[in-house]
Amino acid sequence: MGKRVLTAIIFIPVVLLLVQTGGFPFFIFIAAVALLAQNEFYAVTGDAQITPKRLVCLFAGFLILFSAYLRTTDMLLSSQKGILAFTLTFSLILLILIHLLHKNIRYFLESLGVSLAGIFMVPWLASYLILIRDIAPHGREYFLLLLLGIWFVDTAAYVLGTKFGSRKLAKTISPKKPSSDSPPGY
Repeated sequence: MGKRVLTAIIFIPVVLLLVQTGGFPFFIFIAAVALLAQNEFYAVTGDAQITPKRLVCLFAGFLILFSAYLRTTDMLLSSQKGILAFTLTFSLILLILIHLLHKNIRYFLESLGVSLAGIFMVPWLASYLILIRDIAPHGREYFLLLLLGIWFVDTAAYVLGTKFGSRKLAKTISPKKPSSDSPPGY
C-alpha cells in the first residue's frame, strides 16, 4: 500500500497540472498512457498463434488520438474526419494483408480480432478523454469528476478485494490476494 500512496502523491499533482493546462501537453500525456495500455493489451492477449501486429495498431491508435486532439484545437477540423477514416481503412487493410500470411484461418481471425480490439478498446476510448477535457465551458470539471469517480471505485475495489475477497480471479493480476479453500465456482 505504501508504493500506491507514494505514486499517488507524485502522480496526482502532475495529472492535475496537465488537466489544468490542457492542449498539447495534455494530448501527449493521454496518448502516452493510452499507447502504453494498448501495448500492454497486446502483450496480455497475444501468444504463439495469436499475433496482433503491434506497430500497425499502435500507429493507428496514435492517429485516432491525434484526430481527437485536432478536433479540440479546431486546427484542420475538416481533415480530422479524413485522418480518422484513413486510419481505420488503412489499418484494416494492412492488418488483413499481414494476417493473411497465417496458414490457419482460425488464428488469422483471432489475430485480426485482437488487433482491432486493441485499437477500439484503448486509444479509441481514450480519445474521448481528450474530447471530454475540452467540452466548453466545464470540460476540466467533467474530466476531474470522471477521474474522481474512477479513483473512488478503484480504491474501493482494492480495499474490499483485499479485505473480503476470497478467490483469486487471476493470480498474475492480484498475486497478494489471500487464497481461499472454497471450491471453484462457489
